[in-house]
Amino acid sequence: MEKTQRQRFFATFFNANAEIVKNLNIPKARGGGEFVASYSEFSLNANIGSAEGVVEFNEQVWSNKLEERLAEQGAACITILTFAHNDNNQSAGAALARVWKSAKAPGFELITQGECNAKLLAKAEEITQEDESAESGTALDEKMQAAFKQSLLEMKETSQKSLVLQEEINEKMATVATKEDLVVVATKSDLAEVATKEDIAKSQGELTTMRKRAEHAEKFSFVVRGQLGGEESKKAKSLRRELEASHNENEKLKRQMTERDLMDTERNNRLEAMYLMEAERNNRMDARLGRMEACLGLVNERDSRREYHDKRLEEIIGRMEEALDQLSSPDI
Repeated sequence: MEKTQRQRFFATFFNANAEIVKNLNIPKARGGGEFVASYSEFSLNANIGSAEGVVEFNEQVWSNKLEERLAEQGAACITILTFAHNDNNQSAGAALARVWKSAKAPGFELITQGECNAKLLAKAEEITQEDESAESGTALDEKMQAAFKQSLLEMKETSQKSLVLQEEINEKMATVATKEDLVVVATKSDLAEVATKEDIAKSQGELTTMRKRAEHAEKFSFVVRGQLGGEESKKAKSLRRELEASHNENEKLKRQMTERDLMDTERNNRLEAMYLMEAERNNRMDARLGRMEACLGLVNERDSRREYHDKRLEEIIGRMEEALDQLSSPDI
């Protein structure tokens, strides 16, 4: 991971527990105190050992130092991200809102230490409200769709009633008779069963009213569909923006992971080279020690021969001195 010096970071890691997320102060070099984590807020699931959160220090800190601090406490698969400058806390607020939302999931809890920056807190709350509004908008869309379906159903029923009523009117029209015909062919009991012109006019008025209602329902359905289409268009644009932002974030994480893998590979290669150099140096030392031991053996052997020759020489000198003493004796 590329080193970056910041005061505020977003960290995700595994093998997480409450002790790690509460112990984020970083010791300074040469015993110069600590980099103090003035504020931190983490979403933690202790059962699966997962944590993500925002941490802010009282001064500039190198990102690799925070990673080392987490690793030495047992954290694994650590990812450290920084936030964009001069974006009115947009990226940091989005990260904090993500932490709050994650902490509401089953099995998670929110662990907070210190006091959050007022501007960051306000931006995170604003983003959270926008997300909640978008979710409520989705629920409203569902209600409008249900109303639209109900409107279509009522329009269909109205149309069917109109057809039935038209058939009844046609049947009545076929059975209508004039007053002269009624005198000749009908009795008083038959008159009660024959529709008059007033009944037909009334039925036609009802049919006209029902047709107007059907037209109004159809017009309303078009309006609703237009509103739904506009809302769906806005929703689709918002989703596209979110997907694009998510894609960019994923690409950034991939690049960071690739860079970290390259750095790990380079570090491993350097370590292997160091091990090879150390092994070669040890072999040279062993060879030198072997040569020194051989030289010591030769020196010891030479000293032994010298001692032997010195003893022989002393014996010869002793015999010569005895011979000289005998030669110089007055008895001879």
